[in-house]
Amino acid sequence: MTAGEQLRSLLAEIGPVLDLAEVYEAPGGRTWTLTVQDGATLFVDLMPDDSRLWLSAEVGTPKAKNRIQLYTLVLQYNAQWQQTGGIRLALDSPDGAIILAYDIPVTCLDMPRLCTVIRNFCDMRDGWQRIVADDSFDRKASDSPDGPMPPDDQGTGMIRV
Repeated sequence: MTAGEQLRSLLAEIGPVLDLAEVYEAPGGRTWTLTVQDGATLFVDLMPDDSRLWLSAEVGTPKAKNRIQLYTLVLQYNAQWQQTGGIRLALDSPDGAIILAYDIPVTCLDMPRLCTVIRNFCDMRDGWQRIVADDSFDRKASDSPDGPMPPDDQGTGMIRV
């Protein structure tokens, strides 16, 4: 079974397992959108050249007054790739939304593992959405010895499978 066939099979069954509102496969069989019950959308892309699943979701657009501190936090978080299990944060454009992303080999996936990855990813998305939306984020780093804590310091930053 190819990586595409394996992923297609898993995603065809995952909707009821995770109680998703919708699972949509785009034409071409390389991109899916998963809509969770809260209305948020997760994007699943198959990277066929290296048989990897790429999972991503928007966590929000920083307010102008918080951008520098949030961008600094994002860079610090990305530097902790060993502690975060490879989770990344990126910008979709200058002054645009922050995107949470994770990739994993398709060959190691089965339904329980994929469900765990998606549940943990949603938890991380929720944590980062709260951080990005936090109007008090402009507090000084001196408010806390380590500054604002990213989700992994709050127990929700790793994809555990």
